[in-house]
Amino acid sequence: MAHYDDNNRVPACWSHFLRAAEGASLDARTLRMLEPAGIGVDLALQPGSPALTMAGLGLLAACGIEHTDARSQCAPALSASVLTMRQDGDAQQGELLARMRRWVEQADASADCRHVVLLGEGALDCGLRGVLHALSDQMHRRRLHCAGPCGGGFGAGAEARHALIVIGSLSFDDARTRLELEQARDWLRRAGVADPAGRIVAVTADPGAARAAGIASAQIFALPPDLPARHAWWAMAPLVLGLAGGWSLWLQLSAGAAALDQHVAQAPLLRNAPVQMALASLARAGARGGATWHIAVCGQALAHVPNYVQQLNMGDPAGPAAGPVVWSLPPALTAAGWLERHPEGAPVDFVALLDDPRAGGAHGAVLAECLAERRLLSLRQPVRPSTLIMLPRPDARSIGALLALYEHHNALFEAVLARVHGCDGSGPVRRRLAAEIERQLGVPARAGTVDWHHDASTGYWIDRYRHVMHATGAGGRTA
Repeated sequence: MAHYDDNNRVPACWSHFLRAAEGASLDARTLRMLEPAGIGVDLALQPGSPALTMAGLGLLAACGIEHTDARSQCAPALSASVLTMRQDGDAQQGELLARMRRWVEQADASADCRHVVLLGEGALDCGLRGVLHALSDQMHRRRLHCAGPCGGGFGAGAEARHALIVIGSLSFDDARTRLELEQARDWLRRAGVADPAGRIVAVTADPGAARAAGIASAQIFALPPDLPARHAWWAMAPLVLGLAGGWSLWLQLSAGAAALDQHVAQAPLLRNAPVQMALASLARAGARGGATWHIAVCGQALAHVPNYVQQLNMGDPAGPAAGPVVWSLPPALTAAGWLERHPEGAPVDFVALLDDPRAGGAHGAVLAECLAERRLLSLRQPVRPSTLIMLPRPDARSIGALLALYEHHNALFEAVLARVHGCDGSGPVRRRLAAEIERQLGVPARAGTVDWHHDASTGYWIDRYRHVMHATGAGGRTA
């Protein structure tokens, strides 16, 4: 009975929420600031109203998102393995992290390993690439090289005699991984490395496939079986960051993400940053028909963040896509005012840095352009709503919190839309209409022209099907 009630309650709450979103206005005089895990989430330039707030809470309640347990249940995209790994970043409890830390410590004890070459499908993950780009100025222990697209040729710039190969692949049996493994072995042999196998480690969800490919068991790091593909990079990050920048870099990244996870679990819904961001996204995706979403980054360290958000929005192969297409511009173009002149009216997230040591004295001008651009968008007609996410600085803790913020946002966004589309009441109507059309398709062509009481296109294809069936000699029934 409860399931039946939910099936009726969710569509009603969704319709009420969309009506409230249509009637909401932007009040730029009121500051709506949340500060989860040390980053600022400014929602002041998102439309709002008391009616929209109450409708949003009602929608969440109808979807079962009212308290901590329900909130975690409605975010299945964030597996327990990811949350635990971020919480236990010191590697004292998890076997995987403990083994990775020991491997990093062994590599640190050897002066021979000066380069890390990252291969496999994991090397292409937008989350990992975003972290490596954002923290590139903090990776002083070893030079990091990514082969493949956007990473140059195989082993470019690396010295094979002093290199360690890290291959990340969930299945370890795809053609790319097999090819790069053979290339790595050949590259090491040609450089005179006596034991190429001792320089290659694998991070995979299929350790059996890695062993079959010739990787020693002691050099295989098995990923948790429940790890979603779009979050698998979290299991590669400790090893890669530890080797390139030191284990403390991973600890800072995971601490920022864990702090955001704790915020999601403990903050009330009205003060919960991912929840409020998800409601804003639902409002623009529903009431405003938002099919696109612009993420304007201000700061070169953040340049890869939009790619990761798009990866999250694409969903897992077995699940639904989350929502709007994410697009962005290079930071220089964003600051040049291009966004304000763009005619589409897509909602915007500005992601900026309060302090950027790498930008030197130019950072003030970059931040000023960002704030000015956002202000101009709020004055346009129609108004383009925007959210400002401000990081204190481009350090590992802030980057970890930022990526976790978007992960929770997308998980909640998906959870609500899945309930809405699963309970929208269109299923019975669709089935009745399909049964009616199936009956009409069976009416023989010799019955002549029939007014099906459909639109022109549907009627046309019904008649085309009838005539094709007549021409092929298939049977039919009278109207």
